[in-house]
Amino acid sequence: MTVTLDPPAAAGTCTRADRSHADRSYADRSYADLVRRALERLSSAGLLAGPEGPPDRPSGGPAFAWLPGYYRSLAVGGAAAAYPDEQVREEDGEQVREEDGPGHRGGPLGRLGQLDALVIMAAGLIEEDIRFGSLFAQLQEPLAARRPCLGVLAWLLADAETSRAEIMSRAQGLVHGGLLVVENPSDPRSEWVVRVPVSVWDLVRRGSFDPSCLPPSLEWRAAASFPEVEDVVVPADLVAKLAPVCGLIEAGRLRALVVRGPQTSGRLTLLGAIARRTGRDVLIHRGTPGDEGWQLLGNLAVLSGA
Repeated sequence: MTVTLDPPAAAGTCTRADRSHADRSYADRSYADLVRRALERLSSAGLLAGPEGPPDRPSGGPAFAWLPGYYRSLAVGGAAAAYPDEQVREEDGEQVREEDGPGHRGGPLGRLGQLDALVIMAAGLIEEDIRFGSLFAQLQEPLAARRPCLGVLAWLLADAETSRAEIMSRAQGLVHGGLLVVENPSDPRSEWVVRVPVSVWDLVRRGSFDPSCLPPSLEWRAAASFPEVEDVVVPADLVAKLAPVCGLIEAGRLRALVVRGPQTSGRLTLLGAIARRTGRDVLIHRGTPGDEGWQLLGNLAVLSGA
């Protein structure tokens, strides 16, 4: 649920920080699958002997030699590289894995489209292991960066079904949505060096984020910090509307709620009480439209299950 407070620019978005073991397993499998795909691409380019074992003399040198062993460690740790026995069906135009349970889409990562999730996971590899920095630096020489550029991501992720141009386009959409940040926006797009905001990476990999990692204009508050709906003092004609509004939000039939009034009218308290009733924490934007927090707000809410 996205809530806009007007005026001034201050929006509260209710989010969920909960995450089940199935969600973690989904993200772990996706991460291991991505590492496997990277190994296959490096191998096809002659930089590795292949993912079956560490090459005796990898042409890519130390920057690549550790990858096969790293991949095997993920498998030993229980992160499968693929989805061998699961059933996949179409639901509302999206692929849903049956093993995730009815209506379950793999937690925060599963709420992204498949290609968007792949791009974010690839861009965030260095957040998981520092050695990916050396790998990216060698792949994109003479570009001096340890984070991946879009050109390298497109090369790594493109296959027979997805072109490099499509990956570049989706990555640009993720930048627009605040899920990727470009460090050098004045350079050619293929050389854009991208990073995943810490809060986004922690959410897709671990299911929660530290509020201190949010941009300065975003504030997170727990649902329990707000009063119950019954304890909020509001006009009598509004009291009768609160229960139906909460019901519509819980049923997924109401996606936005706008409350207008002066700054000191208690709008945030009312919205926070509704969030508490519907089991959501709250993200509050206190900044200007277009800043980093504003760009991240909506998609962070989607990833959180808001």
